[in-house]
Amino acid sequence: LFRRYLRFMHDHVYYKKTYHVNTQAIPEDGTPLLIVSNHQNCLNDPLGVVVSFRDRKPNFITRADVFALHPLANKFLRSIGLLPAFRLQYDGAENLDKNQDTFKITEQALLDGTTIMMFPEAGHQDKHWLGTFSFGYTKMAFEAAETGGFEKDIFILPSCNHYSHYFGIQNEYMVKYGEKISLKPFYELYKTKPRTAQRQVNALVRKQIEDLMLDIRDVENYDAVDFIRLNWGAEVAGQMGLDTNALPDRLLAEKEIVAAIQA
Repeated sequence: LFRRYLRFMHDHVYYKKTYHVNTQAIPEDGTPLLIVSNHQNCLNDPLGVVVSFRDRKPNFITRADVFALHPLANKFLRSIGLLPAFRLQYDGAENLDKNQDTFKITEQALLDGTTIMMFPEAGHQDKHWLGTFSFGYTKMAFEAAETGGFEKDIFILPSCNHYSHYFGIQNEYMVKYGEKISLKPFYELYKTKPRTAQRQVNALVRKQIEDLMLDIRDVENYDAVDFIRLNWGAEVAGQMGLDTNALPDRLLAEKEIVAAIQA
């Protein structure tokens, strides 16, 4: 009942319209699955993924400081599937070892067929660009496979969050899934060259997310590029024969505009 209430409030009250694109790419429940996404709007990002699922409860790795607010907060957050991640920039080097406990719990959860979600940028911003990825998610995924004797195939599913506007309510939101990536073909390489295996998987994941999202890489001229795509996105979508009122179609047109500017 709470999930239905949350979905209704998210999809119809907070947002004017929401889109869940390519959800058929999500493997059946019980498949060891790590969802990896861009991170652009704090709590809104994981909430969008939660309501796009019908039958499963994903677990999230999230910033550790919220768990320290109060013992009850710590207990509640863990009960709904959140686990703390300690970050060098925010929590200090002395706390990084605490991630081992989180990783052990998460690795076993993956092997048991739980869906885990991580944001490898380890931070979020209110702009349409993709930051640097930490390799923590690839390390955790391969270590889970190793814990299971490399018998189970673990999948990574790239995804992206996209917003018509970041601030205020009654805007539009979209979560779009890519195609799942099997780690099994990389197991033998990982046994001898773990870092190389992680780099190769990360490159595949990042490429998919870049292709899914609006990635304005010209940060120096971001405001100018953003102004152009906002004001001409619908017109270009119409020229491409797309639905100018649909956020996924406008995203495709805006990507064309940004690609032309950044070429």
